[in-house]
Amino acid sequence: MLSDPAFVLPAIDDSDTAWVCDLLGLPSEAFAGADGADPRLPVLKSTESIDIEACPGSGKTTLLVAKLAILAKKWTDPRRGICVLSHTNVARREIETQLGNTAAGQRLLSYPHYVGTIHGFVNEFLAIPWLRSQGIPVRAIDDLLCETHRRRLLKTQQFSALANAIKPKEAANDRINIVGNWRVATAGFAVLRNGQPEFKDQTKTAAKQLVALARKCAQDGYHCYDEMFMWACDLLDRYPDTIEALRLRFPSVFIDEVQDNSELQSGILHRIFVAGPSGAAIRQRYGDSNQAIYDSANGAGATTDTFPL
Repeated sequence: MLSDPAFVLPAIDDSDTAWVCDLLGLPSEAFAGADGADPRLPVLKSTESIDIEACPGSGKTTLLVAKLAILAKKWTDPRRGICVLSHTNVARREIETQLGNTAAGQRLLSYPHYVGTIHGFVNEFLAIPWLRSQGIPVRAIDDLLCETHRRRLLKTQQFSALANAIKPKEAANDRINIVGNWRVATAGFAVLRNGQPEFKDQTKTAAKQLVALARKCAQDGYHCYDEMFMWACDLLDRYPDTIEALRLRFPSVFIDEVQDNSELQSGILHRIFVAGPSGAAIRQRYGDSNQAIYDSANGAGATTDTFPL
């Protein structure tokens, strides 16, 4: 197993708070309040794993950016970095824009640090390297492009039995998109649709052709977004030391908009940064559970690692 000295975040004191307020053009008491009792101040100074929950407009992202700017200024480790994850590209761009306006923040946008979405992190550090190591190319990670290529393959004689099995079902109801909902669920290219097998009898020709089509589509370089999480988990299953390597590289992780994370996202982040016998990364999560998108979208929110703890 890999090993390294126990990691401790750089301490943040009052001089750092004054410096970042000036840097970001904020009032000197922006994080402390006029009486010095603002709850944002202990969050700014915290070096432990914590969850921060606050309502919209309360300045969570500004607080996070301020903290990251201070940490970037004080960072000295040339090999290990801070990992900053967000749920959407909009949030990622907001963080990048605010950080990029400062010299200290710009340092956080390059090696050894990482600022990006959860999907981007999983793709870059796990799924894509794992696929390429197996000789599987990555031309596109896009649900629509993947569906288009699968439909292109269905027109060939090689997959005629599969096409004959699903075309009547789609033709009977224009609201049904069978091909668009296929997802590779295992490294053996078993395919599920809405969490269920397409065919009950996996020995039939159409069922075998579905596996072959999924394999061919991947070998041609087309993948769906969520399939990348499966490949990432496959890597972690086969090579558990990958987790230790990632924790050495990123001993501290900050997650914004955490209330919007799905079970799929929360589960793999918990596995990478928190679970297991080895030392967990220092993790600070920012969000508002009352604003979770799954409350109104009937989606699957996090259950493995709920927010806030």
